[in-house]
Amino acid sequence: MKLKPGLRRKRLAEEQAEKRRVEKERKKQEEASRARAAAAAAEVDRKRQEKEKAAAEAEAQRKRKQQAKQTEQAEAEKERTSSVSPFHCQI
Repeated sequence: MKLKPGLRRKRLAEEQAEKRRVEKERKKQEEASRARAAAAAAEVDRKRQEKEKAAAEAEAQRKRKQQAKQTEQAEAEKERTSSVSPFHCQI
């Protein structure tokens, strides 16, 4: 059955409108997907930076403790050597 020219144009216009609607929805979903991926990447980057910062802080704290221990040992050694009586060396 053949459609009348007016109905044919109407159906063609409806089909084109549907195609535009579907394409618009697809683009909207793609954009939402890109936004989710960007947010996930930003979260991964933030967590990585937090881990790096924590590791750097732990390393700095370890170095401070090591430096304090070395200073304490040096002071103890100095105290030990300075507490020797001058008469001890004279025989």
